[in-house]
Amino acid sequence: MKTSLIFTRVLICALCLLSGRLALAQTITVSAPTSSTETFQADKPPKDLLPGEDADTRIVGGVVPADSAKTISVTWDTARSTLTVKGIYPISVFANITIRLPDNATQNLKDHENGHSTLMTEEYNRVANTITTTAFRGFIGTEFIGTGGTDAERRDNAFAQAKSAYATRLNNAYQGIYSRIMELNNKYDILTDHAKNPDVNSAQGMTLAKQERDRALQAGNGARQPGPQGPKAGAVDPPSVTYQPDTQDLVFTLDNALTKVTIGGITTNADALVSAGAQVSIAPMKIVGVQEDGTVLFDPSEMTINASNSSVLHGYLLDPVYMPSSVPGFTGMIQAYLDIPPSFTGEGIENTIGSDFLSSLQSILDDPTIASVPTFWFFTDHPLFAGTSQPIELYSTGAMEFGVSVISEPSTFTLLVGALGLLLAFELTRRHEEGESSRKPDPNDKSAHNVR
Repeated sequence: MKTSLIFTRVLICALCLLSGRLALAQTITVSAPTSSTETFQADKPPKDLLPGEDADTRIVGGVVPADSAKTISVTWDTARSTLTVKGIYPISVFANITIRLPDNATQNLKDHENGHSTLMTEEYNRVANTITTTAFRGFIGTEFIGTGGTDAERRDNAFAQAKSAYATRLNNAYQGIYSRIMELNNKYDILTDHAKNPDVNSAQGMTLAKQERDRALQAGNGARQPGPQGPKAGAVDPPSVTYQPDTQDLVFTLDNALTKVTIGGITTNADALVSAGAQVSIAPMKIVGVQEDGTVLFDPSEMTINASNSSVLHGYLLDPVYMPSSVPGFTGMIQAYLDIPPSFTGEGIENTIGSDFLSSLQSILDDPTIASVPTFWFFTDHPLFAGTSQPIELYSTGAMEFGVSVISEPSTFTLLVGALGLLLAFELTRRHEEGESSRKPDPNDKSAHNVR
């Protein structure tokens, strides 16, 4: 059945002018989620129960200041008209899970909704602290330059910028937690067909959903590149990516059709994907923050390929990160694990055009003996980030590729080289980044929202 999550956010009431640095690791408190079950009359379902649904499981939570009057400590430099964030007061993360069942619920329906509750609890416990930490990494030490005719006006202006940036990071944290919980639960619904699949029960659906999630973790954030063994496709016409400061999103512009596919190491323009002018679309990726290794993490996204007026592939881009490029000729790349639902779900690959690429991709995905790593890459001509969630560039052209890399996990040497390259890239752009600090975007404070 459908699941829903609501994360609320309180308004930031004040900025406290206190000196001293607060350790970020000590500011985040994640409370264990509470759970409950509500029963309603089958002939009188709740008004907000989605049409066609017999039951649901909802998670309501928040990422908020533990004390709304104590958010961050700052200092004000009158000579430079600059406010500096010196510390973060405690942040609380909480969640409440509610299963809503009709009074005539079958055991199968109860098991399915309990599966949602279990997955929500486990995923919340797994990601809440990490995502919140990621969202706030680098915030301490951030400077805001005030504008105005007097010192007081400049200080108030800098306060407003800092307040907006703090609220944005709260929003990024709860949205990041929400997206990962919902991604896992949506996968569970796809695998079990909302408790209607006779071949995949609730327990099996939970296991399969977590296995698919963990495949993304095996791919990790180590830089990869398209492998010659597996099928891949791309467009180099070129596509582009734009960072939207107001929404904290990466937006992809892929106006051009796929221009090449490679199967078994041979590149061909004869595949149906190319001849049909197949178009790839990528949903915007919302930023979470900077990870411990310096890569920039985004929320999961979705990828769709349309050909001959229908969708021939629909997948999910899990753990998207921005990092230095793994191939020469580009300065950076967005890399994500490409999760395609199994063929039995009917929601992944629909090869209605007879594409050799799609059939080859499907056969590899369905073969458990092949250690495949389906991956999406967008290589950028210009560096977008440099160890901070504030971009140094808002736009870049580049090249897009996706496919299956049948390769071993990166070696220690490869990871070391990648790390050194990352550090070098950050150092080369540090001065540029510092020079851009006076032009940091001022996101509008958004109201809380409800999501299915």
